[in-house]
Amino acid sequence: MMSYSDDYRDEKELVNIIIGLTFPRAGFPHPFYDLDYEVKALEQSFVNKKGNTVKPDLIIASQRGFLIIFEAKSGKNAEEEQLKNYADIENRDLINNVGFQNIYLEKGFDISYLCYQDTYVEDERIGAYDNLIKSIKGNYNFAVLKYDKDNSFLSLELNEFNDEKINLLTKSIIKIPKNRIPHFINFDQHSTVKELIPAAVQNIISYILEDKLEFTLEELTNDLLSPYPGIENLIGSETKRAVKNKLKRVMRKLKDKKPEYFSWKNEQKYWKIDDNLTEPNYNQLNALRNLISDKANTAEGQMSIFDN
Repeated sequence: MMSYSDDYRDEKELVNIIIGLTFPRAGFPHPFYDLDYEVKALEQSFVNKKGNTVKPDLIIASQRGFLIIFEAKSGKNAEEEQLKNYADIENRDLINNVGFQNIYLEKGFDISYLCYQDTYVEDERIGAYDNLIKSIKGNYNFAVLKYDKDNSFLSLELNEFNDEKINLLTKSIIKIPKNRIPHFINFDQHSTVKELIPAAVQNIISYILEDKLEFTLEELTNDLLSPYPGIENLIGSETKRAVKNKLKRVMRKLKDKKPEYFSWKNEQKYWKIDDNLTEPNYNQLNALRNLISDKANTAEGQMSIFDN
């Protein structure tokens, strides 16, 4: 369970808001979609004109000739090195190193930082937006979008975008139904093994109920990263590799707990779920579900499945 502090420090939530605004989905506003924007990349690394690597959280673009690179911050200051690296991006970097077509860059591109209005360290309120703009205001022309979670709106607070329609939209605030923010991205490279275990177990149960008793780590990785088909194809390889490596540890832990349920087929490079779990009974399903909360009879002195 997330603490109050964590609830205001979740960069994935900030990214999911922007993705949500860019997808036509009932129950959530989609004004970026209405302005012809599409999600083009998630956590994809590339190098700028000086050969330095940048890894934005999200890139959206419109065939009207606009592209926006987003960096989400949950409460920390923007590091000067990162700011300089973003400032050193040119059109040709996005064309040659990311693969964007000229049509998306005809009217230029923007760097935009995205942050909460406030965040919390335990019970102490911290001005996340105020912290962020200290390094940007007067030094860089990056547009800063602020999410006021308490009052449920997103607004443009500093500088402007090239796209005047986006400026008009965000200056007048966008109401965000905070209880309906879609989870396009569930995990990223910062996600922990402990966070991945419940989702992995739930997904494996779904495999079993679908009579899918063999799966690769790549399949499990893609299924966990996003429930929306196609989103996984936009996520950068570094993030996928980081999540996959943590899922290797997850599966080893699950196998250690239930060796009769799982086996690794090294030659074929896939995980095999035991055939006895075809049409599983109540006790078998309950044993799997108990792995989520680690109720599977951890003996005294034995490490928990959640221990690293």
